[in-house]
Amino acid sequence: MAEDRFTFTGDGGPMLDDALSGISPELFLVATTEHLLGLDSTARCRLVHSGAGLYYGLAQDDRHVYVACRHETVGHDDASSRAQQTGSILVLDITSLEVVDEIEPPFPLRDVHGMSCFDGCLWVTCSYDNMVAVFDLDLRSWERWYPAVDTRAQGSDVNHFNSIAPIDDGRVVVVAHNNGLSHLQVHDRRSLELLSVAPLGNQAHDVFFVDGSIGTCSSGDGQLISAAGWQLRTGGFPRGVAYGTDRTLVGVSPRASRTERHMQSPLVRVFTRSWVRVADVVLPGAGMVLAIARMPARTRPVGLPAWPNAVVSAVRGSPIRDGDAYDVADGACSALVASEWHEAREAHRWTAARHARMAIVVNPGDTTLAVSATSHYPGAYGATLHLDGRLVGEIGWARPAARHERFSLPEGVAGQVELTISVPHLWRRSDRLAYSSDDRVVGIGIARIALEQRR
Repeated sequence: MAEDRFTFTGDGGPMLDDALSGISPELFLVATTEHLLGLDSTARCRLVHSGAGLYYGLAQDDRHVYVACRHETVGHDDASSRAQQTGSILVLDITSLEVVDEIEPPFPLRDVHGMSCFDGCLWVTCSYDNMVAVFDLDLRSWERWYPAVDTRAQGSDVNHFNSIAPIDDGRVVVVAHNNGLSHLQVHDRRSLELLSVAPLGNQAHDVFFVDGSIGTCSSGDGQLISAAGWQLRTGGFPRGVAYGTDRTLVGVSPRASRTERHMQSPLVRVFTRSWVRVADVVLPGAGMVLAIARMPARTRPVGLPAWPNAVVSAVRGSPIRDGDAYDVADGACSALVASEWHEAREAHRWTAARHARMAIVVNPGDTTLAVSATSHYPGAYGATLHLDGRLVGEIGWARPAARHERFSLPEGVAGQVELTISVPHLWRRSDRLAYSSDDRVVGIGIARIALEQRR
C-alpha cells in the first residue's frame, strides 16, 4: 500500500473495500480545526493547508475555492476572548488548490462559520456578531447584514447564525442555531427581507437537500433531518455534508467543550447515495470536522504532501458508536416518551407504564434491533416489542436476569418509528423484593437499544 493511502482497520472485508474503491474518482475538501484536507475516492488523503485553523466555511465559484479561517484552533468560552478574533478568507486556485490571495475586511470577522458564494458575492456567517459579512467579488467591497428580526440582537450571539445557502433563484436560507431548537430563516435574495421562518433541528448546521426537501444537520441530536420528516442517525455531532456521484460524505465529531474541541479525533462517515453507511474515515488529532465540499473534476492538485494519519474503519469498528445505539440509561436520552419511563438510575432505566414508548430512527441498511434489558421480578415475566404497531419480538424471563436479545426488523421499516415495550402488568419493587425500599411501580429495565446492519 502506498504511503499516502489510508491505513485500513476493522473487519469490513468486501464491504469496506467497495466503500472506497471502484467508484467515480472525486476529490472532497474537508475543513477541520487543525487542517484543510483533500480526501479522494481512491483512498488518498492530502494536506492542502495548515496553520490558519480553525478552518470552517467552504465555498467556490468557477475560478476559486474560498476558505474561512479563524487563525486560532483553541476555542474560548468567554466572550472577551472571542471578541479578539480576526478571521480571514483564504483564496485557493480551484485547479491547483494553491493559495493565491487572502481577503480581510475592514471590520473583524469573529467566530466565522459556514459561507456560500452566489450572486457575485461571498456570504460569510459570523456567529459572534449575529451577522453575515458580504464580500462583493467584483467591487472587492464589504457589507454587513444582520438577519435577526430583533435589532437588539445585532452584534450579540443570540441566534448563532452559522450557515447560509441559496435555495432557488429568488431566495436564500440562513440557519439560526439558537443554541438549542433551531430555525431556517428564508429571505428574499434581492431585498434580504424575511419571507418565512421554519423550525428545524436542534443546534442545527448546514443546508442541503434530500429528495427535494431542505435538510440540515440536527447536530444536538446526532441526526440529519429534512423539512419533509426524513431522518438519519449519524451519532456524535454531525456537521458538513457533501454529495458525490456514488457516495455521500458526512462529518461527525465527538461532543466536546469549546476548549477541548481541538484535541478530538473526528471522522468522515461514508454512505452510499441511498444512505447505507459503509465506512468511517477517522482523522486522528484533527479536532472537529467543520465543513465538507466536493470539488469539480478539473481540480487536480499536484505536489500536495500526503497526510498519512487517516484511518479507514469498518462500520462496527468505528470510534463513534452512538450512531448505532440509544443509551436509554443515560439521563440525557431524549428519545423517550418521558412520562412512561422512570428517571435513569445506574445501568438501567425502568419502564413506568404497561406500554412504554420511545422514538428511534431506522437507517437504510439496518436489519436488526438489539435490546439489552433486565427483569427483577421474582418469577416468570415477559415483554413484547412493537415498531409502529408491528410485532418485532418477545423477551421472556423465568427468573430475575439480564438479557441481550436481537430481533430482525420487519421489512419496510425506515426513518423515525415508535418502539413500544409492553409488559403484562406493573409491580412495586418494595412489595415483591424483601431487600428493597424502592416504592416505584415498574416493568422492566432497559439499558440500551441498538440498530445493526447485517454482516
